[in-house]
Amino acid sequence: MQVRSANARPVFETCTGARFTAIALARYATTRVNSVIVPYPIASGPIPLVVGPNNVVVDVTAQNGLDQKTYAVNVIRGTAAPPALFP
Repeated sequence: MQVRSANARPVFETCTGARFTAIALARYATTRVNSVIVPYPIASGPIPLVVGPNNVVVDVTAQNGLDQKTYAVNVIRGTAAPPALFP
């Protein structure tokens, strides 16, 4: 998996507005996003984002069941821009 905007590992797919999704790309590993299993190659359910910082935890366990890696992702959602007013 990779963070698309930062080119890091693991793929956090989309972040549009108030939701964020992650896609499990490790075929034989177990991937959990905020403690919810995300099967390969399915996207996680939408993760709601509040304005400001949001912590998302991704745990990956290797096929051997022993090797584990935890990623802490801080997603910052800005405030919405005010609607444009046309005279």
